[in-house]
Amino acid sequence: MQDKEKSRIFAKIVIRMTTTRQILAFLSLFLFAGNAFADDETPVINPTATYTSVDGEVTESAEMSGQAPLKGYFQANASNVGDYTATYEWRFTREGSTEPYLTRYEENTEYTFTKAGSHSIMLYATFTKGNDVIQYGQEYWSEQQPLRVTISESKLEMPNAFSPNGDGINDIYKAKDGYQSLTEFHAFGLGISVHYALTDGYNLCLASRFNARRANEYIKRFNVTFVAGVPVMFKKMIAEKNFSGRRLKKLKQVWCGGDVLPENTLKTFDEKVRNAGGTARLMRGYGLSEVCGACAAKIGNKNLKRAVFI
Repeated sequence: MQDKEKSRIFAKIVIRMTTTRQILAFLSLFLFAGNAFADDETPVINPTATYTSVDGEVTESAEMSGQAPLKGYFQANASNVGDYTATYEWRFTREGSTEPYLTRYEENTEYTFTKAGSHSIMLYATFTKGNDVIQYGQEYWSEQQPLRVTISESKLEMPNAFSPNGDGINDIYKAKDGYQSLTEFHAFGLGISVHYALTDGYNLCLASRFNARRANEYIKRFNVTFVAGVPVMFKKMIAEKNFSGRRLKKLKQVWCGGDVLPENTLKTFDEKVRNAGGTARLMRGYGLSEVCGACAAKIGNKNLKRAVFI
């Protein structure tokens, strides 16, 4: 083969190789663009929260502080859902707890916060299309901050006197400025703990803010015989070291309502009182907010699980 012919063949091979490289480069670019396009079509969530205060003020924020009642509206803001089938699970959890106290299965939901403390809200979402499953769960929230709500403690201060003489000073008996909503079932607190106690001749032992250790001390100091509260109060009281001894013998009646009373809380409370020589038992009640006081209660010494007696 002549040198001239060899050069022509070599040139054709180089051209073909160059063309092949260009084609491969083009295909790679096309595949990259296709992948980028596919990423744009991946379902994503962007949970947001909007709150409405008792005064009607509307605020959108990932972290919110306010007084009860505070109404929250939560949106998933899912995008690129397309042909995917979506499922949603909103989890509401109190600070210090690992289990949610409320779960909602809807894309957007709302909830009114009435209890003091900090609450976290997380949205777990799953998008399914055939064998393709995209999840936003524990791994997602380990890198994201949950939505947070903090409800302030109750505060209510009343004047010790008023003078309705028309001079514009203390004419009306009302709470002092700076009061904050009573968040823990105020109908129960006023109807049972205050009104009932006063009409039946009880002396009241009032505290401006609940503190479990101090509440246990009050039982001893003021000879408290009647206690009414919600489950979390009793749970905190029995966790304190000073919930023991002869002071517990003073208790005659202890009523609980407003929320689900855990069996272990009831059992521990009764055991500690019994070991101290007391006869009081923690009684379940129902209707604390629903009927402005109470409509049913568990009485007697036999505690049946999941039961409330009239």
